[in-house]
Parts: sequence; structure tokens; C-alpha cells
Amino acid sequence: MKSVPRAIRRVGMALFAVVIALSAFYLFLLAEEAHSARIVSQVLDRVEALRVGDSAADFERAIQGCKHEKGDSIWSCTLIAGPFRRSFPWEQMSVMPDSLKYSVIQTLNRGGLRFWRLYISANLQNEKIQAISVGLFST
Repeated sequence: MKSVPRAIRRVGMALFAVVIALSAFYLFLLAEEAHSARIVSQVLDRVEALRVGDSAADFERAIQGCKHEKGDSIWSCTLIAGPFRRSFPWEQMSVMPDSLKYSVIQTLNRGGLRFWRLYISANLQNEKIQAISVGLFST
């Protein structure tokens, strides 16, 4: 039996290493997606328990784990799906032609990596909640 030439063996090993690296990266992205979904679930459970008239501190505790901004009368927070929190993918996609960009987004969606953004805001008056608004954007 003839042995496989060394160059072909090296190419095969390099290809195997690339496949393993891409698989590990994909699993990492899926784990980020799952972690983000868990955080959103916890935040929404806490926000759902809030009532008009509760204190601003209660709202702040409810949105713990969420990047938030405090204004004079409006406090808000935004959560973005794990793999999409970084700006690098968006910078790369912004230079792609639209047809390729939509194909990439469809492929990511099919692979379980869906972009979503949750926005929660509360209108406050005298440190008491007057209204709560929640919005979810998903592709």
C-alpha cells in the first residue's frame, strides 16, 4: 500500500484544523445567544412584576444585567442578542452588497443565530414609575 504524500497530509490536517476552529467558534456564538436569551428572560420576569407607583429603585433592580441609561424622567435599557453585541460583524456587513448581506443574515437565522434587540423604558415622576414600555425587534 502506497503512503499518502506529505503535502496532501498537511493540507488535510490544515483543513481539519480549520473545520474544528470554525465549529468551536459557532458553538461559542450559540452559547452567547443562549446566555443572552436567559438574561432577557430573567429581566422580563422582573419587569413584569413591576406596577405603576413602584419606586425607581425597583425598576433599576428589575433591569439589572441590562445596559441602561438614566434621564430626568425616563430610564431605559437595551439588550442585544449575544453574538451581535459587538460592532465588528456589523462593520463587515455594512460594506457587503445588499444581496450578500441578506444571504448572510438568512444563513445566520437558519443556524440559530438570530438578531434581536429588547428595549425597556420607564417614565418616572417623583421617583415613582408612571408607565413602562417594552419593545422587541427581531429579524
